[in-house]
Amino acid sequence: MIYLGEVESAQALLTKLLTMDDINSKRAALAAIHEIAKSAKDRVVFKAELVLDVLNDVSPVVRREAVQVAALLDGDETYAVIAGCLADKDAQVRNAASESLKQAWAKSRGAVLPMLENTNRVAVSAALDAIPAGEEDVLILLRGYIQREVSSLRYYRSMIESVPRKGRATFMLLEALRHRELGCEERLMKAVGLFGNPEALELIRKSLHAGDASTRAAALEALETLGDKRITREVLPILDRGGVFAASDDEKMEITRVVDILLAQNDPWIRALGTHVISELKLTSLIPVLHKSFSDPSALVKDAARDAIARMNGAVTMKKIKNIKTLKTLSALDRILLLREVPIFSNLDPVDLEQIADVAEEQLFSDQSLICSEGEPGRTMFIIATGTVNVVKKSGNSETVLATRSVGEFVGEMAILESAPRSATLKAHGDVRVLVIDGQAFNTILHDRPEVAISVLRHMSTRVRELNERVGMAG
Repeated sequence: MIYLGEVESAQALLTKLLTMDDINSKRAALAAIHEIAKSAKDRVVFKAELVLDVLNDVSPVVRREAVQVAALLDGDETYAVIAGCLADKDAQVRNAASESLKQAWAKSRGAVLPMLENTNRVAVSAALDAIPAGEEDVLILLRGYIQREVSSLRYYRSMIESVPRKGRATFMLLEALRHRELGCEERLMKAVGLFGNPEALELIRKSLHAGDASTRAAALEALETLGDKRITREVLPILDRGGVFAASDDEKMEITRVVDILLAQNDPWIRALGTHVISELKLTSLIPVLHKSFSDPSALVKDAARDAIARMNGAVTMKKIKNIKTLKTLSALDRILLLREVPIFSNLDPVDLEQIADVAEEQLFSDQSLICSEGEPGRTMFIIATGTVNVVKKSGNSETVLATRSVGEFVGEMAILESAPRSATLKAHGDVRVLVIDGQAFNTILHDRPEVAISVLRHMSTRVRELNERVGMAG
């Protein structure tokens, strides 16, 4: 239509396609605009804001393709909007934005550099990817960024050394802080790489996290040799203490101070963990802080605060219930902490775990109660929160215990995956509390999270091997 001079008709059609709910229609429109923008002498033959609006589409595939099309448009506003995609939840969208901004560095520079001041660590990392190597004119700005990152790294390590090593919540908190520490190191190496050899610095970064002291020492020596001396002299001292960091007494913080810092973080997951730690470590002096958390904007933090207050007051007790009930005694955070310990969910982000926790129903079973029976339709899987469960196979009037599953393990997934009747009976061994995930919800998780599906297959293989070994021993 455009080549025939029907510009208005073409714009109307593109507008219609881009505003439809169908993903394929949007992708077709973006593909057409991409070709038009590359070949037309007058590139502004459609409304640029249509493409920029699609950068907020719910589909990451559409957002990624929209970034690539938007990169062909000129204008400071366009680059500013693309720079906003550096904070996108989808890694591929962030990568597309970084690459597009790097390719247009002369024009995008003003939109990228302010992102280094962003509090979103993911956005900062993507912004570093958007800066071409060897840009001397950004050295001063990057030095300021590096100094802030070094300060953050020292801060995280000080907190890690100050948190007692006990309890489920404190363990998860330490894991979260170490993850942030690792992120600081990676961003530092990216920044240093901009003034040296990026490929060599990437190899050094991987060596730093190899887990071997001698390998780390060699990586630091290589960094000192290959990196820009103006940068490495600020980074090396803190990296040299990484992995074997041991804070001195004057560097350690009081645990109450650590909790205060945690509760001031933007991340609701960190605030919730900090709230839970108050009760786990019995920090009675911080009970007033828990009451303040009741007004936190995050429902997860509010729930954690209520649960922590109940624990501090001794109000949470285990109840023996003879029949199956759905009384909820696990807080949302407790559920997330439990799911994080389940191997198939261990690599998921807290936001994803929170979604799974929301669809999981809590049930209680008394000793020897049947959780499910062999031969019945399998529509749910079970994650054991407390107690143990026997996997039982019947043969005539006798029963054989094939396996015993304990806290953090999952059972009953095979019937869901195979859409078949239960192949064994699950029986409570002592009082048992489980989280029940509906089969449809579980299949949705497998579809949306390939890493969970791979983990399920891996654990299924292990269980088949264990069963074969047990049968072999019985024979």
